Amino acid sequence: MISNKSIINSSLEVGLRSLIILNSIDPERIDIDRLVIYDYLVLHTEDVEKSYKSLHPSTPHRAGELLVRRQLLQEGINLMESKGLLDRHFLDNGIFYSANNLTGPFISYFETEYASLLHKYAVFIKEKFHHFNFSDLKNYVMNNLDEWGGEFENESILRGDID
Repeated sequence: MISNKSIINSSLEVGLRSLIILNSIDPERIDIDRLVIYDYLVLHTEDVEKSYKSLHPSTPHRAGELLVRRQLLQEGINLMESKGLLDRHFLDNGIFYSANNLTGPFISYFETEYASLLHKYAVFIKEKFHHFNFSDLKNYVMNNLDEWGGEFENESILRGDID
């Protein structure tokens, strides 16, 4: 039986995107907070660098995506982990995720232009932000929310809702 459920904004879509991000930062490990921000920036790379065309539309108030992305991202990570496609690490400073020996071979099956751009943009975001500690990364995001279409959402983020 074929389901009518959409893959758009599903845990499957977000989980696959997470695999591409994790593979791009390999061998680094990343926590959910940084992954939420990286996921947003990979989709809206033009917000960071005007020479890149964002993968998703630059809609008004899109910065609000940061507020709703965490739970869906966690569901996607859990789905990919249940299939053995990423690793979870319990460290003294939190829970971190990383690519494993199956991540790269699995995502190599995705040969679309979209998948190729996701990888290219994930590498760009990693290179631009890997040296930022989380506080600096969060400040970067908060300082740019109004420009990114977050006219009202930034108030909630400033209260700490993305932590």
